[in-house]
Amino acid sequence: MSQAILNELENFETKEQFLVTGITLGSLAKKVKTNSKYLSEVINTYKGKNFAAYLNDLRIDYAINRLATDKKFRSYKISSIAEELGYNTEQAFMLAFKKRTGTPLSIYLKEIEIVLESTN
Repeated sequence: MSQAILNELENFETKEQFLVTGITLGSLAKKVKTNSKYLSEVINTYKGKNFAAYLNDLRIDYAINRLATDKKFRSYKISSIAEELGYNTEQAFMLAFKKRTGTPLSIYLKEIEIVLESTN
């Protein structure tokens, strides 16, 4: 049973459905045709984190990749980036970003610009 859920989670990640605003453990459980308690258990066991951390990590990893490769995305206001990543508030995004990377977003963005300028 857990393999089917892991396949659904892989699909969820591949299709970047974690970017949907308001996704909850309950709504994801419904999507993968299980209950939230079991889905939570599978995420804890196989991903090594709770649902909130799993979702935040997916979103922040996506943001890091997109910020590094998409100049237009880097020029967005932080509130727009947060919204595009599925966060309800800019603060929630910035907190999750710092927790995942250890660096505040503003410093991270400056560092990306420096690295990209030095490679051109």
